[in-house]
Parts: sequence; structure tokens; C-alpha cells
Amino acid sequence: MPSPRGIFVGQSAESLATIRAQAIERLTTGDRVSLAGAGRSSSRTFSMTPEDILREVAFAEGKLNGTRIRRTYSDSRTQ
Repeated sequence: MPSPRGIFVGQSAESLATIRAQAIERLTTGDRVSLAGAGRSSSRTFSMTPEDILREVAFAEGKLNGTRIRRTYSDSRTQ
């Protein structure tokens, strides 16, 4: 899991809530990257996965609230 880059640090709590809601919507409905019909077509590419966005939002919220986000590591050798 990559470390957060802090791209949303400095955003308001309301903006972070909106960004989180959009990422969750993408997770639950799926990304639509192309659409075609009636002689027209459209496509959209996303620069970040919803998981990455949620990680970045959690990091920014932690900075805003003064809490730290802990990373968890899984080591298959200890199981």
C-alpha cells in the first residue's frame, strides 16, 4: 500500500466529505470509463483508484483533526 501523498491536505471538512462520497459511489456503482450509442461516444479515465482517494481523504482528515492514521502491515510468514 503506497503512502499518502497529502494531495487533499488543506481542504475543508465539507470538501473531504464530498470527495469521500464520490469515491464510495465509484466503488459501489463501478467506474464507467466508456459510453457509446446513437452515433456518439464518450470515455473518461480516472487518475486515482477509489481506494487511493479514500486513503488520501483519511490522511487529510487526520491532519485536519490532529489524529494520525496508522498503517497496518501483513506478513504471511507470521501466520
